Amino acid sequence: MDTSEQYILDGTTVESAALTAQPSPAPAGAAVAYGRASDVGHLWHRRFGHLGLANVAKVAKLTTGVTLKPGDVATTEGVPCVPCVQARLTHSPHDDTTTYTSKLEKLHVDVVGPLDPSDGGAVHFMAALDDATEMGFATPIKTKAEAGPALRVWVANLEKQTKLKVKIIRCDGAGELVNSAPMIAFSNEAGIKAETMAPYNPQMNGKAERLNRTIMERLRAVLLEYKLPRSLWAELLMALFFVRNRSPNADGQATPYERFYRAKPDVARLRVLGSPAYALKPSTTYNKLDAKTLLGTIVGYAAGGHAFRIKSAVTGKILIRRDFVADETVPVTPVHPIALPVSLFLPEGWSIDTPASSTRGDDGGGGDVPGNEVPGAGMGRDVPGDDVPGADTDDTTGAAAPGAAGLRDDGPPGHAYFLRHRVASDTPIASALTALAHVPPKPAPLHSMTVVDAVSHPEWCATPPKTRTDALTRRDARLWQQAMDDEMASLRDRNAWELLALPAGATTTGGCWVFDFKRDANGTVTRYKARYVAHGYTQRAGVDYMDV
Repeated sequence: MDTSEQYILDGTTVESAALTAQPSPAPAGAAVAYGRASDVGHLWHRRFGHLGLANVAKVAKLTTGVTLKPGDVATTEGVPCVPCVQARLTHSPHDDTTTYTSKLEKLHVDVVGPLDPSDGGAVHFMAALDDATEMGFATPIKTKAEAGPALRVWVANLEKQTKLKVKIIRCDGAGELVNSAPMIAFSNEAGIKAETMAPYNPQMNGKAERLNRTIMERLRAVLLEYKLPRSLWAELLMALFFVRNRSPNADGQATPYERFYRAKPDVARLRVLGSPAYALKPSTTYNKLDAKTLLGTIVGYAAGGHAFRIKSAVTGKILIRRDFVADETVPVTPVHPIALPVSLFLPEGWSIDTPASSTRGDDGGGGDVPGNEVPGAGMGRDVPGDDVPGADTDDTTGAAAPGAAGLRDDGPPGHAYFLRHRVASDTPIASALTALAHVPPKPAPLHSMTVVDAVSHPEWCATPPKTRTDALTRRDARLWQQAMDDEMASLRDRNAWELLALPAGATTTGGCWVFDFKRDANGTVTRYKARYVAHGYTQRAGVDYMDV
């Protein structure tokens, strides 16, 4: 205001301000943000194949013929070089900042699967992790739709135990966790905020992802150590969460259990998961001279770790037992002699191209189909089914039986092929090596027994054998032999094959035995089953057969 009491305004109009305003320049290093330089700088940026603008600025000093001013390579914010964006755009780094929360303030939730079906039919599991204490929880589920109800049960139980409230649930935005009507109603009623991460960015829920990775690695190790069936994963999963909550946190200062319950956990009763256990039977289930224990496998914990979940080797059911003795010794993996190298050098008479002649129809290794003998070539060879199926070699010499020429030898059980094959040779070295390479496991004596006697024995194995050799080396070998004899008799009665001469240059289709137990409605084994199946996948359409 001047002396005349007049207001004097100093400034520019909106129109003139818009005309004179220019976007703020960014440093040359902003080329990583895909910004576009001035016309001259952008031209040289393109001439050098979309070279970064920081290096374009250096070109003028390192070469001749380039006329660039320092301001020519300054990028303009908000104006990108589109080809650079399309070719170079990457994920932005995630923040390393650590947030501090209180117990149950935030839960990290994820759904894992599908996995192999468990004994209870579950193929997924819902995992939750408390952000503050790192306490983990899980529930096996049959479908993803069950994840929401499982989470609601956990939230209710945890809030009841601690008298605290869950405030935030972080997840990947799965519909079954945040978008279903029951979950929306539950969140609104409980006042829980759902934090969903951006699609295809699992790092935003990194704690849940790390939990899942840790649990899956340990689950895989337990299954592999004792060769347990994959259907036990749900039982072992709950046990692994139990022991994980009693393991050190990432900082090594405490355990999740201690930080959640404010008490150190007692781990004196922990046992090796998957190890054999001899559990005490109820006194009313055995006679005076019977064994007082039953054999089973430790698969989990019960009653807060004061009892154990043991899978019975007889019935396959899960038993809760407190009194037992566990065999926690490291399981020994037998090494078959044929799996060991016998020579680093090939003696004379050996060939790497000529397949060996053999008819061992053993163990899924590609032996011959039962009854593929060439008519008139049966001297020195038994009719299949009169003895053990597939036992077609001469026990004295180890040479292939007559009529078996041309059949391929797929090597030892569990192997697909030999790296080197031997032609017929009478040299002492070759004979010795052959004898060593074909030493079969010693078969078990064929004791006469019933199915009830077999399954009630402490050494009975509840897992069916994978190979014929495995079946005939078990204590219940006679039952498996009888099952194979019944299968062979059934195949003969149905005229499953016809004996023909093998065409020149052709090979026979391999086959293998498949074993299993027949159980009743209560899970009790009632019969041993064996099936002989052909390796149809070894044939080629249009080459080995024309019609399907």
